[in-house]
Amino acid sequence: MPDGFTVMEIPLGEPFSTLELIAWNGRPIIGTPLKREFLPPPHPGRYDASNQPIREFYPRQARYYLTLLNAMAVRDAPDFLRTTEGRSLPILLGLAQTFLAPAHEARFVNCPGGWAARARAKNCYPRGDEVFLGWKGSNEFAREDTMNAFNEVLRTWFERADGRLPMRFWHIYQVRLGDYDSNAVSFPVLPTVGYELPDGDFMRHRLFSSQPWSANAHTHWYPKALKADRERAKGYLRQMPERTGYMVVPLAVSKEDLSDLRRWSDTPLHVGRAKLYSSLALDRLVHDFGQIDVAAWQRTQVDRPILE
Repeated sequence: MPDGFTVMEIPLGEPFSTLELIAWNGRPIIGTPLKREFLPPPHPGRYDASNQPIREFYPRQARYYLTLLNAMAVRDAPDFLRTTEGRSLPILLGLAQTFLAPAHEARFVNCPGGWAARARAKNCYPRGDEVFLGWKGSNEFAREDTMNAFNEVLRTWFERADGRLPMRFWHIYQVRLGDYDSNAVSFPVLPTVGYELPDGDFMRHRLFSSQPWSANAHTHWYPKALKADRERAKGYLRQMPERTGYMVVPLAVSKEDLSDLRRWSDTPLHVGRAKLYSSLALDRLVHDFGQIDVAAWQRTQVDRPILE
């Protein structure tokens, strides 16, 4: 991997194993922009090349990392992982299949043994109206009971999870400069690789919506234009001859803010200075966009409850 990039292994504690995240300068990354050839193989048994390509493993881990942060944010809310809500079911099964330690897999999941075992077995995932397939049990009632038992285990884990998850992380993604707009006196900043964030089913719209450039996303305040007069704009193109670069946005979640997350205009995210670099080495700064003013964005939002 390029200098500064590592794999961060985070022990989750019983009954779970570890979370494996691509990190930069000691903090996890969401929206990993690294190409497949830069990615190291996960631990044996955590993925199978014929079923889950390595390029999918680390984004999936990052997705669940943010899912756990979101669940922490709303763990006391009425809809926290409600098993009566269909969107919660694949999240629960995914967490169980992805993170349960081997000693606990056989108690809960129908196909223990990791990705390789599930690639060859049947009834490992829901299909059609058989929504509880994948859980241990001889029939749908027993499988539902197993899912509910795991949900209680997960709730207990959250009660003692403080300090286990990193609360500071990066969003690093590739961008391209569009054609210079003389009227706006700026380049459009367009995302290309690594900007995708987990979908709404996983995220529950607490930290992010589905994409930074969505009109209703909490991250739509990301930089979208690089302002510059004509001479300075030419200088930017000399720094980025292929017109591509990498945006680095530092993010953090404060534990003190988590319990207050109850309205669409609330966000527990703290955002630092967005910076544009000319290469993935992140050693040649092109532009510092400065501190992102999330508070100003919040004042423009309709203040309505997210928990109904």
